[in-house]
Amino acid sequence: MSPGVVYALHFGGPKRYIGSTGRLNNRINGHWSLLAKGKHHSVALQRAVNKYGLDSLLIEILMDNVPLGNLLVEEQRFLDQHKGHTYNCSPTASSRRGCKERPETKAKRIASLMGNSYRKGIPHDDTSRTKISAGVKLAIAEGRRIYTGDAIRKFNAKVMAGEVPNPWRRSSAQIIEVLTHLAQTKSMPLTGKHLGMDQENVRSIVRQAVSILEEITGPSLRVKGRHGYFIHPDWFDYIREVA
Repeated sequence: MSPGVVYALHFGGPKRYIGSTGRLNNRINGHWSLLAKGKHHSVALQRAVNKYGLDSLLIEILMDNVPLGNLLVEEQRFLDQHKGHTYNCSPTASSRRGCKERPETKAKRIASLMGNSYRKGIPHDDTSRTKISAGVKLAIAEGRRIYTGDAIRKFNAKVMAGEVPNPWRRSSAQIIEVLTHLAQTKSMPLTGKHLGMDQENVRSIVRQAVSILEEITGPSLRVKGRHGYFIHPDWFDYIREVA
């Protein structure tokens, strides 16, 4: 199982929102989406974003390479360290990971999520699409809705410029773990399934590995065959030195 991270969201000051996850990309995108819609579960963080702007929100990795079983313990440790200076709505790290629902509870929850299927599968006509588009653009212009794409592009630009650390950069141990399995399976989907991550995360780690190697050796080690990337034995030594 791939390890996770403990992360923080902040605006450069001492106050932080602290969380933990085994899939950082998905969790960060989820935060960004909820904050952009004004529906984040942390009212304090939502108010801060409304005040300072989503593009000012920074991501900080507090601890990486954490076994999934220890994520909540480490998250709680950081919550205790920053007690009184967090945006979290609860002072306690909690998760329903591994919890089992009673059959009647599960049935009730599923029933509550069954919405009406009116117009399901029926596309909007041109007039409706134009009206919806105009309403969204007006909400963005009036500040009632945030365009997430701009905030993400601005953050990525800061990462590329070196103004903020790249929160998605993996450690050498994580990269080597993925490459080791990829060398055995020759399959990104199988590697992802074995390590508990989706295929896009595996592809992202391979891209990072290739980028590291090309900085040192040039494109000579990047061999793309019919069955995917050939894993050269020298890759592991290079990555241990640089990542």
